[in-house]
Amino acid sequence: MARRGALFGVWGADGRNPVRLIEVGADQVLLSGQKFFASGADVLDMAIVTVRDAAGATLLVAVPTAGLAGRLFPEEWSVSGMRATASGRCDLEACATSRAMILGGPDDFFREPWFHGGVWRYAAVQLGGMYALAAAATKQLCAQGRSTAPLQASRLRRIVTSCETGHLWVSAAAAATEAPAAPRAAAQSAVLARLKVAEEAISVLALVDEALGAASFGLTHPAERVRRDLLFYLRQADPDGMGHSAMERILDDVAARRRWGLT
Repeated sequence: MARRGALFGVWGADGRNPVRLIEVGADQVLLSGQKFFASGADVLDMAIVTVRDAAGATLLVAVPTAGLAGRLFPEEWSVSGMRATASGRCDLEACATSRAMILGGPDDFFREPWFHGGVWRYAAVQLGGMYALAAAATKQLCAQGRSTAPLQASRLRRIVTSCETGHLWVSAAAAATEAPAAPRAAAQSAVLARLKVAEEAISVLALVDEALGAASFGLTHPAERVRRDLLFYLRQADPDGMGHSAMERILDDVAARRRWGLT
């Protein structure tokens, strides 16, 4: 399917009843439980779902979304941000599939540097939101003839440098994490990049609000939806815990301490 251009997405967040895999035969398994944050259900061709087996290990199971009719509840997505993602609950109770749809082995999902290291992709999406806000601010200020006013020019300069800082961090993290034979420690580059991009995004959000004023809070303004989506996505997923664990790993590794100038 991937070679034919099918769109895949990962659904990792469990609902109140975590998804489990039940053995029912030599080639058939059943899924039980629910997923939350099942994003992109209206556009994905295949959902890659995290499940627990009888031993408690995590497996990845490919589930064609064409077979999920009546199991998706995007209307339950009741938050202000990311409303266009078609996120919501997915009920996988008694969903039958074959053993051939299991991808990899137990706990392969958590292999480093690709598990924590994969958060550079979060940062890349957030950076895209920053650039969208920068473009919206520039367009409005230029249309009003205010882009070169001293205070507005200063704001645009700070927005540009924040976006460039985020771009440099994301580029470096992607190169480190996705390199052939990347070491486990490369994951920390991605975590730090994700957290740094969040800091710069908060700065950009504030600067754009100052630059555009109350007009950008209108529901039809191009910055309004981007602001809501970015604010919500910056809270994904447990940034405080991610930063704490990253620093623990760096401080416990002599080479990592040297890499980040802590020796």
